[in-house]
Amino acid sequence: MGDKYTRQTHIPFDKQILTYVFYAATQCALIRVADVFGISEASVFNIIASLSELITKNLLREFIRWPEGNRVNDILHGFKEAQGFPGVIEAIDGSHVPIRAPETFPENYINRKGYHSINCMAVCDHEHFFTDIFIGWPGSTHDARVFGNSPLHTASTNHLENTFPQNCHMIGDSAYGLDNFIMVPFKDFGNLTRDQKNYNFKLSSTRMKTEHSFGILKGRFRTLKYIDMGDMEKLNAFISSCFVLHNITLTTEDAFDDFLADGLEGSDPDDPDVFHIQVRNESGVQKRITIVGILNEQNVP
Repeated sequence: MGDKYTRQTHIPFDKQILTYVFYAATQCALIRVADVFGISEASVFNIIASLSELITKNLLREFIRWPEGNRVNDILHGFKEAQGFPGVIEAIDGSHVPIRAPETFPENYINRKGYHSINCMAVCDHEHFFTDIFIGWPGSTHDARVFGNSPLHTASTNHLENTFPQNCHMIGDSAYGLDNFIMVPFKDFGNLTRDQKNYNFKLSSTRMKTEHSFGILKGRFRTLKYIDMGDMEKLNAFISSCFVLHNITLTTEDAFDDFLADGLEGSDPDDPDVFHIQVRNESGVQKRITIVGILNEQNVP
């Protein structure tokens, strides 16, 4: 936005908060938000940027945390209650936030659906809390590559037992690679067995938590349906701040059914077949076979 968008401290802090919330919760342009609050467009931009930075720097690590202690058992139990899928500590997925074309390398931000976006990796638990996020990769980047470059992937490979206690794992779609710490569906070439189809169904049904979590997020913070902001660093900070506030609102036990419906409306369905990671990890292969057996036993009368 240029040098004219500088920090303005003359605006009362409560008004700044209202400005931020109004912008995040609506799809209004900055100039419209400025008219509503009787301030300049430059002031609106600066408020959004400064509060996003404030939230991410001071609250992100407090409210977006990997589970530990008794919380691990709560999540394992919560996911298993859904479809009986064992050992699930988190569900992982990527979601695209549409943006206007950046001035630098705009072609890198065109995703497979043909629009400019930021690819946001997020991991959630059975209660829709996000426990890990990795924001900022251009929309053309595949979900598997985003995860492969994330701190979570580093922790998964270098500190497996600490990150995934009790031999637990995440679940994801077939865009991700099968590993001991992440279970994915069998690739369906038309030759799956009944037990493999049962495994795929129960994994997919359990993994719906991520889609619903993204739906609640985008329904509550409607600006995430399209962000008209040129500064990529500030844009990514704003997106991250919305994830933080999402978790905070869940702690208040606020109803989210209406937000879920609004957030899911018009969302892009998963299309993991565009790019499929080949199975190469033997421990992941054996673990998946074991889970297939467990799920099959559940179906035996």
